[in-house]
Amino acid sequence: MNLCHRFTGSELPTFGNVATGIDTARLGAFVDKAIDREGTHCETCRIRNLCAGGCYHESYARFGDAHHRTYHYCSLLRQWVDFGVGIYADIQRHNPGFFIRHLEPRSVIS
Repeated sequence: MNLCHRFTGSELPTFGNVATGIDTARLGAFVDKAIDREGTHCETCRIRNLCAGGCYHESYARFGDAHHRTYHYCSLLRQWVDFGVGIYADIQRHNPGFFIRHLEPRSVIS
C-alpha cells in the first residue's frame, strides 16, 4: 500500500499490503513526522491544518523527500482557502438555506 496512487513504482517504502493489511507502525511514524511542524513556516500558518505541508508526492518528486514542505504553493493555497471561506460566508449571509437544501443527506428513492 502506497500513500497514494502516484507513489506506485517509486522507491518510497510501502505501508503494508492487501494480504497482510496496513503497517500501522510504519504509517504512524510517517504521519508523526508529517505533522511535526516545529521549525517550519507551517508552524504559524493559518491554514496549516488544511494544507498539512502540501502534497507528499510532489515533495517526493521535486525534493526526494515526501516530508519536504511545498512552500512554492503557500500563497496560492492561502488564497484558495480565503476565497472558499469568503464564498461560504456570502452564501450563508445571502441564502442561508442553501447548504441545508443542497448538502444535507437525501432519502434513498427505491
